[in-house]
Amino acid sequence: MKMFWKMFCVVGRSSGNIYSFSSTTHFPPEAQMKADNITLQGILNSPNHYIIPVFQRYYSWRRPEWAQLWENLMELKEHEGEEKETHFMGALVFVLEADGTGAPSFLVIDGQQRLLTLSLLLCALRNVARSHEFAELAAEITDPYL
Repeated sequence: MKMFWKMFCVVGRSSGNIYSFSSTTHFPPEAQMKADNITLQGILNSPNHYIIPVFQRYYSWRRPEWAQLWENLMELKEHEGEEKETHFMGALVFVLEADGTGAPSFLVIDGQQRLLTLSLLLCALRNVARSHEFAELAAEITDPYL
């Protein structure tokens, strides 16, 4: 556990300054962390840009991770219409990045594998809908998510 704390580091950007925070570093007053509940739709159907930084690992999910995600999605389908029809995706960590485009941009610090996999799944569903001439369904996927 000691080794984990020595290696733990979060990189944040605030007011154009780059800060590196570790377990022994005090956060400067202008650097803020905010936890929020947000849906996948809220992330993908927003004007925000999400950028995978070059320091992140390459996409590495394989069958075991895909199978787990698919199982979770099927559980959601089974409970459709019930009070608890949500899935906890795990923590997603974004850091605001000024990119000059006007739209808010965020570096994806944690959660890139999940976000990319779900985006690829949505692309595949859209492509299947198009190939079977379900243009409306394809548009329902493309317009708000892709």
